[in-house]
Amino acid sequence: MITSKMPELPEVETLRRQLDGLCGQTVLEVKVWDEVLLEVKGVEGERLEGLRRHGKVLVFSFGKGEVSLKLGMTGRLKLGVADVGPRVSFLFSNGVWLHFIDRRRLGRFVMGDGTPRGLDALSEGIGLFWWERAKGSLRPVKAYLMDQGIVCGIGNIYASEILFLCRVHPLQPVGELTRHDWVRMERVTKRVLSEAIQMRGTTVSDWRDLYGLPGLYQLKLRVYGREGSTCPRCKGVIEKLYIDGRGTWYCPDCQRLMGVSQK
Repeated sequence: MITSKMPELPEVETLRRQLDGLCGQTVLEVKVWDEVLLEVKGVEGERLEGLRRHGKVLVFSFGKGEVSLKLGMTGRLKLGVADVGPRVSFLFSNGVWLHFIDRRRLGRFVMGDGTPRGLDALSEGIGLFWWERAKGSLRPVKAYLMDQGIVCGIGNIYASEILFLCRVHPLQPVGELTRHDWVRMERVTKRVLSEAIQMRGTTVSDWRDLYGLPGLYQLKLRVYGREGSTCPRCKGVIEKLYIDGRGTWYCPDCQRLMGVSQK
């Protein structure tokens, strides 16, 4: 049973696009309900100049600097009226409240640029970037895709889906994949992430968009969370294993330890 899912690139990008209308507005008031986040009081009186996203991190640009939001496991933003108790609430000059809701209290606001050092997963050329750094490595590809220091934005759910579509076993050593394999991995990665963005992300537990609505990509999941179900491609049985302590779903019949199939 899946009880939680950390927001990944598609969920954060959904928020970035939906928040665009707040750019140009000034923060009139900040109500902090969790003392761990008291430092965000410093944005009172500041004008929101812009928004950007890098990986899973949302960055607010104010006149005096940037504030980065890391959503954590259950963090989300809600516009208007909070549907549950928020940790922080911001009142903007257009009269709209923006609430940060976080059941597990793992999310954090970081004053300044708190983005990871890896390339964003929607950047051009990530396939060759992966390939160059994977040479000679025996690291499992599933863990490699989720390494935010290399390419950031891909978490557990989308890594499983990408590998399924590429017909790559999640334990495949990355050094054994070819240049062609990695170029294909980039193409599939962008396809999966773009589809998920269009469907406002994946809701398996807490995730909701800016208006409190669940994402819809869970209706399209092929392997994630489907242990024991029939593979939608070969009619085999989807299995689950653990890599670095994370549940990983795959089809052992069409994802074999032999690199990317050219079919």
